[in-house]
Amino acid sequence: MEGIPVTNIYYGLAWFSALLSVVLLTVGLWNASLEKSEKGFYAMSFILSLFSAIAVQKNTRDMKAAKLPPEPF
Repeated sequence: MEGIPVTNIYYGLAWFSALLSVVLLTVGLWNASLEKSEKGFYAMSFILSLFSAIAVQKNTRDMKAAKLPPEPF
């Protein structure tokens, strides 16, 4: 989108690492001796952290494209 060239190997490794992290978390929670509510908490925390990382990246990209100053806290 920004015209930055990305090789296919980099793109593939990025998707592979993202999917591998989800699979490994699933296997780890499956084998963990935790209550179901705890497993659900850890799974939702991980998924929401992935979502927030993507949302921050997209918002940063869109603000840069629109050339808007970042909002102060």
